[in-house]
Amino acid sequence: RGRAWAFPLIAVEWNKVDSVKAVALLEAEGESLEGQHDLYRDLQLRGLALAWAKIEATKAEPTAAQIKYPSLRAWTYRELAMLANNQTLFDHAAEAAREIEDAGQRAYALGEIAQASGESTLFDEALVALDSLTNAKLAYAMSDLAVASGDVSLVENIDSAYPDARASALLRLGEYRAAWEAANAIQDPYEQARAQAAIASARKNA
Repeated sequence: RGRAWAFPLIAVEWNKVDSVKAVALLEAEGESLEGQHDLYRDLQLRGLALAWAKIEATKAEPTAAQIKYPSLRAWTYRELAMLANNQTLFDHAAEAAREIEDAGQRAYALGEIAQASGESTLFDEALVALDSLTNAKLAYAMSDLAVASGDVSLVENIDSAYPDARASALLRLGEYRAAWEAANAIQDPYEQARAQAAIASARKNA
């Protein structure tokens, strides 16, 4: 079981020289997961779905559909959609994301899908999901959403009590001057120095 995570990767490589053996390996791994219901099973199904996408694409979506955890199912569908440039799979990803109970994780998943698919209305859904969050959870979730959407104005919605969340968003958005100013408000000297080092490095390499 400890090495089973590698089977999908091995199958993809085998497919280059022996497609029959690659298919047999994925089918055997799928059968081995029958009767399991834990996170390990879902992680393996994710790997299998992505491998099927490269070996026998018609089996990728049905494999992803078996994933129980909605966050993993949304992530898998999103990556499958990106591989196939398939809007229907993006829709499946969004449907799975809406099932995520944690509002912060739900907003993050919707934001990632919106960014990958170009479906801007999902950013609006993600923003609504944040309504139930407060304090640090809201600050860091808003930081991630600002970056995913490319909307620097969302940074203004981050409470000034969390300058590190502001600095992180501005850095990832390429707003280096504003990021530096935000980092100046970080009270912890170590965290402030680390943020400023990251900003300086990014600005130098921009």
